[in-house]
Amino acid sequence: MRFYFFDSSALVKAYIQETGTATVRQVLQEARTSPAAARVFACSLAHPEAASAVTRRENEASLTAFEAARAMQQIDRDFTVAHPRPYEVLDATRPVVIRVLAKKLNAQRRARKDESSVRSDLAEATLRRIGPWLTRSIEAAPSKVLKGALAEDSPRATLLHVFDVIAEDPAEVVAARLFRERALKRALDVHEELRREAGGMLNTAEVADRLGITRQAVDKKRDSGALLALKGPDGYAFPACQFTAAGVVEGLSDVLGALGELSFWEKLSALVTAAPALQGKSLIQALASARSAAQRERLVALARDHANE
Repeated sequence: MRFYFFDSSALVKAYIQETGTATVRQVLQEARTSPAAARVFACSLAHPEAASAVTRRENEASLTAFEAARAMQQIDRDFTVAHPRPYEVLDATRPVVIRVLAKKLNAQRRARKDESSVRSDLAEATLRRIGPWLTRSIEAAPSKVLKGALAEDSPRATLLHVFDVIAEDPAEVVAARLFRERALKRALDVHEELRREAGGMLNTAEVADRLGITRQAVDKKRDSGALLALKGPDGYAFPACQFTAAGVVEGLSDVLGALGELSFWEKLSALVTAAPALQGKSLIQALASARSAAQRERLVALARDHANE
């Protein structure tokens, strides 16, 4: 079981939408499960501090009066009314309890810091080895090659585009070709797996038939971002997972919008990959089973966090 201590700046994210809200709400959701996967604590002093934070955001016009009033009501309820809440309130006069909790939290932080330190050292060593060489090689590449590389839709594709020309000797030319071949095979394997997870692909005619609309209407939905599609030599392919017997999964366009500028394959991966934050469900499964606007808003926030990682 993981232990968390939320100060007022973290706790207020449970009540109003801001950066980090999805993470805080996910932790609180873990505390609600049975058996609980986490225990969350907050100090009683966080009550007036969280209320003050809401008031400040209302004064700054980042919250409407209605949103602020609703958040204040929820905060007051959780701190003053006897009912199940996702976090435990510690009396500020109980320093012994807080010290015990702090000891557990510090142990967790040290463990994460040790793991992070090793990862950071490895990353730094890798960058020291290839960074200067990569910089020199790219600076020496022809403008035409660099323009083509920048037209690619991801950093990985950009590197692959210029890899052949930055090889400096015959051995590296061979290595570059092998690298590209292995990378292409891995990408094709990943793409095939994503197609299976998505339930296959539908063409424009099949989507039109399923939705009971014209092909032109399907094109309009695709162009507006309401549907996810991949352009191929034979037209567009639509992942089947975005459709149900009733039509398009409700809320899909908002989730796709939250995923921003990610490539088609990155968006499809975000939709169909099982997520720990969703108790093993995929984003599209959770969206299809969502029963309220609040549930769909939470999934949109998770998609936005994913795109910003």
